[in-house]
Amino acid sequence: MFLPSIAYISGVVLLQQSSALPGLGWLLPALILVACTLRFKTYKLLAWFVFGWAWALLYSSSILENQLHPKFEGQTLSVRGSVIGLPEGFSRGVRFAFRLESINGITDSSMPKTIRLSWYSLPVEIRPGDRWQFTVRLKRPHGNYNPHGFDYEQWLFENHYRATGYVKQGRLLQRDNAWTSWDSLRYRLNVKLSESLDGRPMQGIIKALVIGHRNQITAEQWQVFRATGTGHLVAISGLHIGILAGIGFFFSRWLWAWLGQLMLSPQTIGTIGSVFFAGTYAALAGFSYPTQRAFIMVVVVMTAIIGQRFFKPLHSLGMALLAVGILNPLSVLSPGLWLSFFAVAFILYISTARVASLGKGFLIRRVNLVTAVGLSPLLILYFQQVSLIAPLANVLAVPLMSLVIVPICLLGSLLLMIWTPAGDIILAVADSLLQALWVLLDGSASLAFSQIYAQPPSIGIVLLSIGGILLLFAPRGIPARWLGCFILLPLLYIASTAPQKGEFKFTLLDVGQGLAAVIETHSHTLVFDTGARYSKKFDMGSAVVTPFLRGQGVHKIDALIISHGDNDHIGGLSSVISQFEITQVYSSVPEQIQGRSVTRCQAGQRWSWDDIDFRILSPLENFANDANNNSCVLQIISPHDRLLLTGDIEKAAEQNLVKTYGKQLASDYLVVPHHGSNTSSTAAFLHAVMPRYALIPAGYRNKYGFPKDKVLARLNKTGAEILNTSALGAIRIHTRPGIKRVAPVGYRKENAKYYNFAE
Repeated sequence: MFLPSIAYISGVVLLQQSSALPGLGWLLPALILVACTLRFKTYKLLAWFVFGWAWALLYSSSILENQLHPKFEGQTLSVRGSVIGLPEGFSRGVRFAFRLESINGITDSSMPKTIRLSWYSLPVEIRPGDRWQFTVRLKRPHGNYNPHGFDYEQWLFENHYRATGYVKQGRLLQRDNAWTSWDSLRYRLNVKLSESLDGRPMQGIIKALVIGHRNQITAEQWQVFRATGTGHLVAISGLHIGILAGIGFFFSRWLWAWLGQLMLSPQTIGTIGSVFFAGTYAALAGFSYPTQRAFIMVVVVMTAIIGQRFFKPLHSLGMALLAVGILNPLSVLSPGLWLSFFAVAFILYISTARVASLGKGFLIRRVNLVTAVGLSPLLILYFQQVSLIAPLANVLAVPLMSLVIVPICLLGSLLLMIWTPAGDIILAVADSLLQALWVLLDGSASLAFSQIYAQPPSIGIVLLSIGGILLLFAPRGIPARWLGCFILLPLLYIASTAPQKGEFKFTLLDVGQGLAAVIETHSHTLVFDTGARYSKKFDMGSAVVTPFLRGQGVHKIDALIISHGDNDHIGGLSSVISQFEITQVYSSVPEQIQGRSVTRCQAGQRWSWDDIDFRILSPLENFANDANNNSCVLQIISPHDRLLLTGDIEKAAEQNLVKTYGKQLASDYLVVPHHGSNTSSTAAFLHAVMPRYALIPAGYRNKYGFPKDKVLARLNKTGAEILNTSALGAIRIHTRPGIKRVAPVGYRKENAKYYNFAE
């Protein structure tokens, strides 16, 4: 069953690579092909492949049918429905999933079934199961779209959200007081855990282990998990579900044998108990995709036991993969599926059909080593980093967390619901154990060599690396196993994509309503602004700028310019500073950048890197109490092209620039001042610059209405081609010798997927 599963999943993966979804008319010939090929054993794998492609097409089409109609965007709508899932609190309110019943009193089969809402300055409690009538503003699924960054639109699609928005007003229609659903139970337990663990540092981690609610894990804690390769320990997935299934199996079998019942064999009762324990834990975690995968695996194995059939481990793995792919073809979009699949596959590879006996020492030493090394190609592909200390950190953390802390957390949570004082004591013990473990993890994470970063490899290099790993851990007797180490080297040494001397790469990152840009020359990197900060846990520096730089292979920033002190330009600064060595910092507001030596931007500053000139043109004077007009203005000059970065300058600063520089302002590429505000981009300034391409960093349907129509009209008069990050995602330019005014490329166009936003 393993090869048919791989064939089926390959068909699903092929469909998910489509930039546009094929029409449903392709289903009929696909099914005919499946029917024909099934009759011939030689073509059986082809039938599975086509079936996977066809089923993924049907499944994905059914989700896209429920897209929010563009006519509803920006409109004040009245919606009715019920709250589902566990609401997520954040600094300014709460975010939750909402199952729609009607929009403006109309029930339409094509309207979104599930939407994601935020309610700021929340006046009342939001609980699962409650029915509400909300006044909302909605928009189609849209997120920042950047190379190497988190694909929010893909995540929305995977979770079937076909609209997002915010609540303006709400009226409770019906309170769910029955507390009969799993969501209601999770909510009650979440409240109880908050009360019991109030003020304890490990509260967020315990909630993640019990109910899969990771919203309260701090950014610092996530950093430690990433550095030590232990992030999987707070995901309720294969490891924890498997442990609980094992506990359920042996406990149920022992209890049945102790009771002396003979109606069913203890083995059968053990399998039923295993599925019950695993299913209960999965439901408690909200049946997230990782828990679904793990639970399906448990069911497959236990079904084989009940049926008294022996399945080879690889056969069981294939059946589980096939079941996951059929129940949810979108699971192939998740890195978690591939990390789980390859982790189990590598463990099976080193633990089956080997002559040597496999004792406890093997399990401790080899399993952690092989999973750490074996998953490194995927970790670098998806996250551009891999922990070097993961094998050592996991040797202690895995057994302590899975065999001790998780059972204690679950026991404490159970007692919390029926005997609160006892639950408080047990959970306090779990918190203390976690704090003790944290001392080790935090210390390990602080080591200079704890993790390495690398550019994402191609699929070819990933497959080559997996081959090298298989050779490296091959059974004894296979010659030249050491060559596997050399086969892994391309994974860490990706061919440089840096520009040649006299060229530069410019990327205007998509940070929503804000500005962040990166300029790369042959051997230097400059970052201009860092986007906004929205909370203690989320800012564009960590979400967009840092992943982009890591993905480009940047380890040091030679110059960082913060144009001025507005949040949408300086908000991500602390995250960037904490992750990179920075040689020089320039800003018009050095007083707002603490703990570093900062050079104040002044007209006349200039330097050259790799035959590329950098000139700061403004501020020419100090505009009192006018941060926008004090913005740093940078001009980049190559032998063939010029680019002008303007921050948020307005009319007064533009007049000074025109008066001082005149025709020297002429630039092929212009990052439009102040996101396209009416207070900027005056006719005189645009006439002096005369850009061929005008790049606008603006958020989709932002509250300011940028870019303004008058600005667009003035830009059109100059003949400039207008490009907006809200429509194109990150905008990239790579200048070339002998080619003037290379056309910018929008990341949405060069990396389009059928589920992504399109105007």
